[in-house]
Amino acid sequence: MFLDEEELFQLNIMMETSICELSRTTNFNKFIPNIKTDSDPYPNIPILAGKTVEMLHLLLLEWKKLSLNRTFVVMSSLYLALLPATYLIGKFIIPDSNHRKGSFNEIELQTFLQDPYMFPFVWKSFGYTGSWFNFYALGIIGILIITMEYNHKTMRQSIINGLTRTEFFLSKTLMILAVSLFFSLYFLVCGLVIGFINTDTVYTAKIFQHIDIVPLYSLQIMGYMSLAAFFGWVFKRFSLAIIIYFAYPLFELILKWVLLAWMGLKHILVLCLPVNAMEDLIPIYFPVSGANVEVIEQTFKYEEEMGIPFFLSATQSSIVTICFIALFLFLSYRIFMRSDL
Repeated sequence: MFLDEEELFQLNIMMETSICELSRTTNFNKFIPNIKTDSDPYPNIPILAGKTVEMLHLLLLEWKKLSLNRTFVVMSSLYLALLPATYLIGKFIIPDSNHRKGSFNEIELQTFLQDPYMFPFVWKSFGYTGSWFNFYALGIIGILIITMEYNHKTMRQSIINGLTRTEFFLSKTLMILAVSLFFSLYFLVCGLVIGFINTDTVYTAKIFQHIDIVPLYSLQIMGYMSLAAFFGWVFKRFSLAIIIYFAYPLFELILKWVLLAWMGLKHILVLCLPVNAMEDLIPIYFPVSGANVEVIEQTFKYEEEMGIPFFLSATQSSIVTICFIALFLFLSYRIFMRSDL
């Protein structure tokens, strides 16, 4: 059941009022046994546990608001349904490689012509597919988490009811983190299921060979959602923030072309743009055909001519992405603290 905007507005006010009142009148530390003694080496454990309970309340408040939002439910459902569905589509699109065996020697076949959905290749191929959903579906959710407060005019009411600005911002950040962890876990489960289905002989080493894609996948979600939320804080309107968010990768492409082709700046720093670094966390995976071999050869030729890699390494892209996540959160916090509600 979905509520209209007026009903949702009233419900948000009621929930926020109750949570804020609970936060003001409840000593959360009383839920934690006070076992501190004079020789207690960890005197701050009850305080930290109390803070944890408070953060859980903030997260619960955000979930109650989001779970009633139609856009959030639709985008989440599409993600949950379409991510595993891409496996079925891929099985029909990617033809059996047997008819190409005459074009490759045995070593090339063993190296390249593998089922992209068997272990350990499933993590790279399925991760690249999921990265598209991360940008579009979860990016929309990242914007929605922020702009729905402006649209429903609940932000001012939350502050009036007792939440500090820092607590309000923290609740949004915690929600983004929770969403990234949930969908990363879903990706892990889907990858395991698809891998077991398509792998004839399963070894532990096969399963975990490229398992590092999973934390990179989570980092990518956090990066895209932080960027999307930043646009939400800046532009406040859902439709405008969506347009800017979807147009931003084109801006990066133009900027990269200007730096490389027009200004002749052939340095790896050109690749350290936000979306480019987040994309390189899980670069494109080629189930090799004759055409894809040409693409790979062109990639090597590009690297040789330009003197810079086509993709950032996993370590490089991770460091750049973490730095931009911190930057987007910092700028978002400063914008929110200085803005009129």
